[in-house]
Amino acid sequence: MSELRYFQLMNNGKELLKNKDYHGAEEVFHEALECNVRANRYDDSALNNLAAVIYYQGEPTRSLNILEPMLADSSFTGSPFTYSLAAKLLAVVGRHNEARTRLKESIALFEDNLALLDELDIDKIAWYQYTVQIMRGAGALSDHRLVIDLYRRWEKYHVSWENQFLAGIAAFNLKRFKQAASFFNIKTKGGALAKPMQEAAQLMETETIPPFSLEYEIPDAEEYSKRIKNAQSDDSWKAELAGQGNFRLLLLTELFGEDIDIEHAKSNLSLFIVHGGDWGRELGLYLLESKSIPRELKKTAAALLVEQGTFKENEPIKLLIDGKEETFMITKFSIDFDPDPELDKLDEQAQNLKEQGKHDKAIALLESLYEKGTYYFYTLITLANLYRETQKLDQARDILEMLSSALPGEPVIQINLAGLYLQKGEYQLCLDSLDGINKNQMKEEFKTVTDSIRSSAEKKLANC
Repeated sequence: MSELRYFQLMNNGKELLKNKDYHGAEEVFHEALECNVRANRYDDSALNNLAAVIYYQGEPTRSLNILEPMLADSSFTGSPFTYSLAAKLLAVVGRHNEARTRLKESIALFEDNLALLDELDIDKIAWYQYTVQIMRGAGALSDHRLVIDLYRRWEKYHVSWENQFLAGIAAFNLKRFKQAASFFNIKTKGGALAKPMQEAAQLMETETIPPFSLEYEIPDAEEYSKRIKNAQSDDSWKAELAGQGNFRLLLLTELFGEDIDIEHAKSNLSLFIVHGGDWGRELGLYLLESKSIPRELKKTAAALLVEQGTFKENEPIKLLIDGKEETFMITKFSIDFDPDPELDKLDEQAQNLKEQGKHDKAIALLESLYEKGTYYFYTLITLANLYRETQKLDQARDILEMLSSALPGEPVIQINLAGLYLQKGEYQLCLDSLDGINKNQMKEEFKTVTDSIRSSAEKKLANC
C-alpha cells in the first residue's frame, strides 16, 4: 500500500510542478520522500524533485541542503540528475570548484552506464534525458565550450529539443552567431522560444546590435509578463529586466522588421537605454548607425542618449538615414502659442509668397526663425507645409514630429503628420497618426480631410 501511495504522491507532485504550484509540489514531494524512508525503500526521484522545486522557488541554498547530506554519504548511488543538479546549485551559490567536481561525477556516471543499461534493466529514454540536466549544469558554470562538446558527444542520445536549445545558447555566448542561429532552428516545442533567439543571433552576426550573454534558462513568457507589470511602477524591476539576456532578446527583435509597433518599440528602447547600463548605451549608439530601424526610432535613441548623458544638448549627433549621414540635435524647447503680431506678420508674408509660387523665399523667411529656436506654432506649421510642397520631406518631418511630441493628439499636427507620412509612402504611420488624434479636440471641419487621407492610406497599404 505504501508503494502505491508513493507513486500517487509522485504523480500528484509532478502535476503540481507542471502547473507551477511550487509550494504545493514541495509539500507533496516531501511527503513522498518520507513515505519512501518509512518503507525503507530507495528511489532518488523524490529527492531530486524536492530539491528542484525548492530551487524553482528561488532558494538554491535550501535546495542544496536537501541534496548535500545524501551526496556526503559514501553509500549513496544517485543518478546523473542528482549530481548535475547539485553542480548547478553549487555554481549558483558561487562554489564553483565543488560544482565542477559534481559535474564530472555526473558525466562519468552517465557515460559509464551507457553500455550497461540493458543489463541493469534501465529505461534508455529515461537515462538519455539526463543529458539535458548535465548540460544545464555545465551552463550554470558558464562553461559554454563544454556545453557544445557534450551536445556533440551525446548527439545520438538526445531525446529533447532542449539539448539543441542549450547548445544554441552556448554558441551565442561564445559569439558564434551563425552557429547559434543554426542551433536555434528548432521545429518542435522549442520553436516559439527559439525563433526570436535565431533572429537576434542573425542581428548580432551583422553587428546590428551589440552582443550580450544569455542565461541557460528557458524564457517563461508568463513570468516575464508579471515582471513587466512590476516594472511599470518600480524602476528596480526595470533595471533587473534590462540586465537579463533572455529578456533583452525577446524584446529586441520587436525593434526590427516592417510591421513593428513604433510606440511599443519606443517603450522598449527607453527600458534598454535608460535602465540597461553600459550595454544599453552601446545599443543606442549601434542603432544610430543601423540600416534596419526607422528614422523615428533613431531619433528616440538619440534623445534617450542625451537624457543619459552620452551626448550633450545641442551637440550634433550623426544618424544614418536611408544610407546617408544626417546630423541631428536634441534641443529643449517650448512651443509658443501666445499671439505675436510681428511673427503673425511674417507668417502672413510667407503665406503670400507661397500663393505667388515663391516657395524658396517663403521658406527663407521662416527658416531663419526656426534655426534660431523661435518655435512659434503657426510659423512652424507653415514652414513644415512649405517643406512638404517643395519635397523637403525630412525637414518637414523633423518639425511635425517635434510638434507631435510636444503636443500629442493635437489634430492640426496629427493631420499634417499623417499627410506627410502618406507622401513618404509610410502608410501604417499615416494611419497611426490619424488614430492618435485627440477626438475631444477634433473639429467637424477636419473630418473630410482625415477621411480622405485615411482612405488613401488604407488603399495603398492593401496594395503593398
